Amino acid sequence: MSLEGITAHEPQDLLVIYADAMPESSRYDRASLPDACMALMLEVVHRIGGPVAHRTGDGILAVFQRPEDGLQAAMELRESITEASRAGRFGGHGLSARIGAHFGPTLNDGQEVFGEGPLIATAVNHLAKPNQALCTEGAVLALPQDLSWNAVAIPGLKVTALSGAIPVYEMIAAADAERASLDTGQPASSPTYSRLELLHGGHTYVCDPDTPQLTLGRTSGNDVVVVSDLTSRKHARVALRQGSFFVEDNSANGTLFIPDHGDSFHLSDEEWPLSDSGLICLGGTADKNPEGLIRFKCVP
Repeated sequence: MSLEGITAHEPQDLLVIYADAMPESSRYDRASLPDACMALMLEVVHRIGGPVAHRTGDGILAVFQRPEDGLQAAMELRESITEASRAGRFGGHGLSARIGAHFGPTLNDGQEVFGEGPLIATAVNHLAKPNQALCTEGAVLALPQDLSWNAVAIPGLKVTALSGAIPVYEMIAAADAERASLDTGQPASSPTYSRLELLHGGHTYVCDPDTPQLTLGRTSGNDVVVVSDLTSRKHARVALRQGSFFVEDNSANGTLFIPDHGDSFHLSDEEWPLSDSGLICLGGTADKNPEGLIRFKCVP
């Protein structure tokens, strides 16, 4: 399949995936990937509509105009290679897919792709374990909200880009969502809301599909400025993803989550889904840091 349909002389936002296959045995030479495995990867990508921009001895780089198509291809690659390996289609070699994906500026010349997209997708691939599909937060935020699988943030795992550190997520099929909740301690699913309202300093800030994320911190560059000695310069952020709102802590002192109904708990370099209403304390506790309190309300 040709890249001609998405060739551009200026960078455009594309979903780029880099997928390779990892051997279960160290005796297997990755450079000699079975033809059947490469053929399977190409078949999956072409069927979903992604041109293959580059082939290596053990993997492929593919691009998609629609983020949902690219991430669907990533999920199918992971599942197809696992099933084919179990069925013995690779000459007795046990193989697992390792996939990285990123949505961002990418330049095409009709034959190759260049720029941030393929570089970050490859870096995310190198973070993945066998039988794991990872993507950046940019890819997750670009998705429609009605997909049948979930993206779960991996606490503390980020990939470095020119714009800074980018959080990395694992793509998990809906059937595996309960397993993800056990692994991460987060609920398997959370309610769907239309907007999130944050109240601080007499002002109301809204996170919704038109403004899918808000940054919270002490310095003036944040969307919500919280003046407190216990609040970091870039302390946290809230984001809309697939109909749910999440708070992510990026601070030195952590973030205290205080729901109106339920137990409070402390976040440290991790995220948590928001529901109903309550308080977020940016550093310390509510009694020691009243200036760091933000009231939130999730609106259906």
